[in-house]
Amino acid sequence: MEDEDDSVVEEIPVFLSKNLRDSLYLFQYPTKTELPNHDDSVIVNCCVKPIAQEVKVDFGLDIESAHFDRFKGEQFAVAADGKNTYGAVPPKGQERPTYKRGIMDKQAFTSSRSITDVAKYIVGIFTDREVHLSPLTSIVQMRPVLSHFDKDDKRKKAEQKAQTEDTDDDEVLQQVTVKFARGNAKNSGKEQRAGTYDGFVQRIADEPWCEAYWHSRATPTAELERRKLFATSHHGSSSLALAPGEYLRKLLPYDEHVQTVAPAAAS
Repeated sequence: MEDEDDSVVEEIPVFLSKNLRDSLYLFQYPTKTELPNHDDSVIVNCCVKPIAQEVKVDFGLDIESAHFDRFKGEQFAVAADGKNTYGAVPPKGQERPTYKRGIMDKQAFTSSRSITDVAKYIVGIFTDREVHLSPLTSIVQMRPVLSHFDKDDKRKKAEQKAQTEDTDDDEVLQQVTVKFARGNAKNSGKEQRAGTYDGFVQRIADEPWCEAYWHSRATPTAELERRKLFATSHHGSSSLALAPGEYLRKLLPYDEHVQTVAPAAAS
């Protein structure tokens, strides 16, 4: 029964925008105690993996700040690259140094999916007494990456292995029997690994990073993309004006080819 005291105060139209349904990401920063303002941040580099839906962003650090320890920053750079890379040009085909200026001048953040099914999540904008909703493509959590520590540990393990490796040249010759399997066993092994979790992780790792452009909030390009959050068409759905019976028939159309089943046959 309708409550006469509960009157309608205001009606606000709601619109659905699908302009960014394939490219709208929601970034979360769980390691931050406060909501940082990234509008003034300096973005050194930005990369994405479109298939795996991964993002990597390098935020520049203010090395001239009084709160920045230059000595530790230089130590981290040497730990990451194994030597001072300031002004050094890497040979062609080799990996680029992590810190070109020989000091830790950036902080990398990489994403991990917090929710796999984002079909029930949307973002909305309330403006001019209207609500515009946009479906999300993915929700990712950005966490800092301490790659300089990983590279330092990897290099130390390689050095220890080289020192402890037996370099004795007097090897004992032994007879070895070699057997060749029939068929293309190599390809069959790859096909078996493709359906496993390890194969899935390997496919994500093998996907190359694609460099992207980062446009700050105040740029015209960012404003144009932000405009896509608004629905371009304000025409309401004609289905909402139908009678309940007609709406149900459109939602569940009757199939003339459906055969009726007798109650006795159904049991």
